[in-house]
Amino acid sequence: MQVSILTNGPGELWGWARPVIHELKKRGCDVSLWLLPCQYASGHEREAANLLGVNKIYYNLNIINLWRGLKHEKADAVLQLGGDLFWGNIIAEANNLKLFSYSYGNKKGLHKAMAFTAFNSQLKLFKNLKDIKAIGDLVKDALKLDIIENNFVWESLKPKVLYLPGSRPKIRRAVMPWLAEFNKSLNNLIKIDFKTLLPVFASDGEILEWQAAGLNPVKAPAGVVMSQADFAITQPGTNNFELMHSGLPALVIAPESFLDVIPLSGLKGLASKFLSRNIKRKALMKVIAKWGGYISLTNRIADKFIVDEMWGDLSINQIALKACEILNDKAKLKLEREELLNLSGLNNLSASEILCNELLNIKY
Repeated sequence: MQVSILTNGPGELWGWARPVIHELKKRGCDVSLWLLPCQYASGHEREAANLLGVNKIYYNLNIINLWRGLKHEKADAVLQLGGDLFWGNIIAEANNLKLFSYSYGNKKGLHKAMAFTAFNSQLKLFKNLKDIKAIGDLVKDALKLDIIENNFVWESLKPKVLYLPGSRPKIRRAVMPWLAEFNKSLNNLIKIDFKTLLPVFASDGEILEWQAAGLNPVKAPAGVVMSQADFAITQPGTNNFELMHSGLPALVIAPESFLDVIPLSGLKGLASKFLSRNIKRKALMKVIAKWGGYISLTNRIADKFIVDEMWGDLSINQIALKACEILNDKAKLKLEREELLNLSGLNNLSASEILCNELLNIKY
């Protein structure tokens, strides 16, 4: 069976497409992978895609060649994991198929697809959609693959603190000076063993930059590193789900100073560098209000405070003091770890297994 998969960003490729492709290959399917244009691409996506064992990879096509290629793609099933659904519908219509799609939120054109999301609490985001199912988180399956595929070991008698600067290169570089100053402030309060987790797409040059900043970069699978850490400092984003599935307590932060580098979705996102901090603040406040005052994706899914979070006009010292307070509260850390793993849940079938069953029309 020939399955065409379209994906567009480094996170979607490694966190969503990778476990699905792994499951499809186990079932003997031929997979072609289309890497759509993405403003957040690192430039190393094709190298990572080559590790997935797909039959064909289409990458860095201009708009005309992309349209022509998709129009002539022969497929028995088509799945889109991120990006504009216009592209997936070209293959679907050319082969008289229904487009399948997995997403954490509603998007234009999703009403034409058979849609899937991770959590029941996300279903409210998909207004007026009839074909939508919550099947579990593909990121959880990706973390399991991480643990199988790597032998990274992190041993220390000090609290092991993991810094997560994000999957987007521009944002990582922008927050590096802030994180270096924060690390000094935290180490003045409590002695820790710290590492900065960079994605598999990070270049050797970027690793040297983080080393020069004294932030101990490590480029290892997230599931392995997170499973051995004691605590994490991160921003709002999909790595919040990785932390949840790993049972890793964290402090999720969104200082106002980050507004200069935080991207906004949609049209505003394309022009975000030209928008004032005040406009971004108002947009952020709308999103926070929509989710009951939570910035952490984990807290939004749970609809209660599990993970500590701080946002607004914050100094580095304020955040360091909060992190130190949490690290010194062993009972709190233990309870949070238990709550995170309970929220992650145990399923008889993984999300990638369910999605592949649906994609291949297998009864289960």
